[in-house]
Amino acid sequence: MKRSRQNVAQQQPHEAPPPSDPLYQAIVENTGTAIMIVEGDGRIAYANAEFEKSFGYARSDLVGTFFWDRLPAEVDRERMIRYHHLRRVKPSAAPRTYEASLRDAAGAERNVVVTVALVAGSDRSVVSFMDITKKKRAEEALRLSEEKYRTLVEGINEVIFTVDPHGRITYISPALERLTDYRVSEVVGEPFSRYVHPDDLPGLQKSFERTLAGLQEPYEFRVLTRDGTVHYVITSSRFLMENDRLVGLIGVLTDITERKQAEEALRQSEEMYRTITQRSFDIIVTADCEGRITYVSPAVKRVLGYTPEEAVGTRWMDYVLHPEQPQVQVLRRMAREGAVEGYQIEMRHKNGDAVTLELNISPIPVSKGCSGFQAIGRDITDRKRIREKLAYHAYLLDHVSDAVIATDERFMITAWNRAAEDLYGWKADQVIGRSLLELIHSDLPGAEPATMLQTLEKEGSYSGELMHYHEDGQPVYIDTNASALTETGGGVTGYILVGRDVTGRIAAESVRKRAFEQIEQNMEQFAILGDHVRHPLQVIMARADLMDDEKTAASIREQVRRINALVKQLDEGWVESRAIREFLRRTDLA
Repeated sequence: MKRSRQNVAQQQPHEAPPPSDPLYQAIVENTGTAIMIVEGDGRIAYANAEFEKSFGYARSDLVGTFFWDRLPAEVDRERMIRYHHLRRVKPSAAPRTYEASLRDAAGAERNVVVTVALVAGSDRSVVSFMDITKKKRAEEALRLSEEKYRTLVEGINEVIFTVDPHGRITYISPALERLTDYRVSEVVGEPFSRYVHPDDLPGLQKSFERTLAGLQEPYEFRVLTRDGTVHYVITSSRFLMENDRLVGLIGVLTDITERKQAEEALRQSEEMYRTITQRSFDIIVTADCEGRITYVSPAVKRVLGYTPEEAVGTRWMDYVLHPEQPQVQVLRRMAREGAVEGYQIEMRHKNGDAVTLELNISPIPVSKGCSGFQAIGRDITDRKRIREKLAYHAYLLDHVSDAVIATDERFMITAWNRAAEDLYGWKADQVIGRSLLELIHSDLPGAEPATMLQTLEKEGSYSGELMHYHEDGQPVYIDTNASALTETGGGVTGYILVGRDVTGRIAAESVRKRAFEQIEQNMEQFAILGDHVRHPLQVIMARADLMDDEKTAASIREQVRRINALVKQLDEGWVESRAIREFLRRTDLA
């Protein structure tokens, strides 16, 4: 069927000439809207220059062919055919304006707003196409109903105008009122220069003269509204002839204020992000699908020692310290297939050192295929080293035999090692964040806890033996060393307390003290007892010497000798006790 229609078109060419009226022809040819005339049987009779420009077809290739064979997208072909025939049977049942998809000369689908009107007295249709592909993509979220969408389109319609050779406006379309708030009747007959921004007027006048000389060129400038607001516009015009006489110019004025504002916002945004990228401490890099670096920020010099010029064009894998490791292959795959966050990898510095980077990687989004990936790399070498050192310190802290307690400047506990758990009975998670002064009650020999605090605040350190209490209430004697932690300016940021359990030593010292006291008491008792015994013995011996009964006297003297032997043993015990006391004193045990 398609082949037969093409044959008919080739055998019976049917081309409708463009409108003959110069003004109408100029308007149709210079409008920014693509226009066609379609016969009742669907053949293309005419296409204007904007259609050629917008869709890439040559008019000579279109005129005489069937509209349905080349232009409508497959999804819209039947609908457009139905509208076309319905409009000739029952015009009110066919929409005048609707959206559809057309194929351009390259085969790409373009979203358009189609507006159709029957030519009076014929079965021809005048069809205009407004390309809304970019708008559909950029403002997908702003889709409205057909009426709202029509209002939006009408709100950005071009202003059509004509001016005489002297620059006076001879015609202007009503769209002017939406753009400048001036009424058409106020503008017609006035020079166009009245409404142009003074800074743009010299350039526009030169463009006006060049157009009168036959050089067609678009020109951007600013117009002033009634209240002085500035709008950016672009005009495209050509000279207007009547009876081979130049009568002025006809053109189309398009409001591009939003585009200019968007371009300026984009420029500012790009400038801002360019500044951020150039000054970021993190490496920002993009690479193609093969892993070849296409951009890298200046931070690469500080982190890896290479200049951006040295790195661009090389493969990012060339800088990986251990590319053979399995996780690197995983990283490659993840970089191609999805986002990677917080991935740590060792890279090679230019001087050969290892640098640990934390990477966030994501593919560069594209509609089809692969366009590479982008990544942000943060140097965490020092942070990793510090973490490892802290972990090592924490390991040591947990394995020292002394209790180590850290607090902030308000004595709120911030660290509590394993020895402290053993010494006091509380686990670390039970005490972190609690007040040390409330948790551990102290008894200081000859001083109060406030004295220790005053010493710490005044001298920055304290040493002494304290009696604390275990979780179960039992007293624990602690040999304590406390130091204040200070910042650069001298302010106290916290305290460190190191304690050693000396309860056993204190108990042993108490036993030794009691033993020594007992020795002293024994020595005193030995001396008293010897004195108390010797004096009566001397009296008894004197009495025995005076007795007449020698046998009895001899018996008394024997008993006295025995008692003297016992007293001598007492004296020897006193001497021995004295020697023991002196030994204890010499050896610092008493």
